[in-house]
Amino acid sequence: MKNAVIFIIVIFSFNISYTQEKQLPAEFVYGNNELDSFIIDNFVRPLDCIKSDIAFDIWLQFTVDSLSQISFVRIMDIQTTHDNWSDSFKENINKNLKPILKEEAIRVIKETAGFWIPRELDGKPTWEIIDYKMEIRVPEFYSAAEMGYGYNSMLSYKPVPDTPADNPIKYYNLGVKKMEQKKQYIAIKYFKKSIELGNKTKDVYYNLGVAEYLYGLIEDACKSWSKAVELGDEDAKGLLEKNCK
Repeated sequence: MKNAVIFIIVIFSFNISYTQEKQLPAEFVYGNNELDSFIIDNFVRPLDCIKSDIAFDIWLQFTVDSLSQISFVRIMDIQTTHDNWSDSFKENINKNLKPILKEEAIRVIKETAGFWIPRELDGKPTWEIIDYKMEIRVPEFYSAAEMGYGYNSMLSYKPVPDTPADNPIKYYNLGVKKMEQKKQYIAIKYFKKSIELGNKTKDVYYNLGVAEYLYGLIEDACKSWSKAVELGDEDAKGLLEKNCK
């Protein structure tokens, strides 16, 4: 009698662990909706857009690096929201207007440098390519939203009128707006830009100090209030005595 040969099949179980990268995407300060607000506030429409009430969309791509800087800005496409114009005017849009829009879109996107929280990969900041669509509309578009006609939250946002990018008062007013919205980080940037462009008034230093104080930059706030006091601001003097040693 032959002995039965028993085959024992042994199943080995391997626990293979894969290291999964933890990622946090790049984000604009106070949320990506704030990027839309920033674009609307800072984009200066060409005169032809203003005169002819032209609205348009711009698709672009850019890189936010680990230091919140902007590079490799590429315009992918520019289209008006409708094309009910004569052939000659369409030719003018393509030949003369779109190059201006392209240049302005690149300028404004570069202005967002420093406003980004960089992408994180395993806890370390790194770069990220951002795809973004600018929606530039006529002022009536936002006015209509106040009447209840709108399709997203941005419609209730009141943009600053088309003011040249080198106007210091534009950035002072933007700083005041952002303080009212309790977005002190952006307010500080705007007040500083207003100063850089030549606004040396007591009001800008006073408000810069308030924004810095609320953001926790006490030493910087004291310096700003000191400058306001030098320019004759009595309110700044009171804040300086109360909050600064």
